Amino acid sequence: MYYDNVPLAEKSKQYLLQAIKLRPDKQKPFIHLAILQMKAFKDPDAALDLLERATHCKEYEKAGSPLKNRNVRYFRACALAQKGEGAADPAERARLYRSALELLEEVADGGDPWIRGSFCDKESTQSADRDGCFQQLSIDPDLTKRFGIVAAKICA
Repeated sequence: MYYDNVPLAEKSKQYLLQAIKLRPDKQKPFIHLAILQMKAFKDPDAALDLLERATHCKEYEKAGSPLKNRNVRYFRACALAQKGEGAADPAERARLYRSALELLEEVADGGDPWIRGSFCDKESTQSADRDGCFQQLSIDPDLTKRFGIVAAKICA
């Protein structure tokens, strides 16, 4: 992707904001803008706001298409983990990491191929989320065991 190209990411952001303005009932632009906020702009709070708004949409993209709320929860977990990395207070960091792991546990049992690919597979241009946004959960002494179990479920 182009997350390291901020000018291009900014153009994508403007496009997605326009899509949201025109069709606020569609979930897809909220999700994609949330990903951009996390990965290109390193703004987990903006991502969390967008993902909350995505839960109130009526359809994913096309008329009648089912919502992708499992993906929304997955990205919420990513955003919470990213927010935890920036938390100065150790208690707040631990709370955010636990919340991220709880959401990850919720989506682990679904067998979703998209989540599996995003979490487990390394593409040539970016690392898997397991090694990216969830790395701190994998090395936190209080969460390592639970994270290992959830990672095995997702990647199975």
